Amino acid sequence: MNLKTVIDRVYYDGGRYGNYIYSGPPEPRPAPDDDAWAAAFLPAP
Repeated sequence: MNLKTVIDRVYYDGGRYGNYIYSGPPEPRPAPDDDAWAAAFLPAP
């Protein structure tokens, strides 16, 4: 059994888990200081 194929199928293809995680802001929202720290690592929109 190819484990990568199984994980891809369950989380991304079948369950759309990848879209769920990255479709909006995280819950719970990070503290303002943590949010500012993380923003330094993100590319400009």
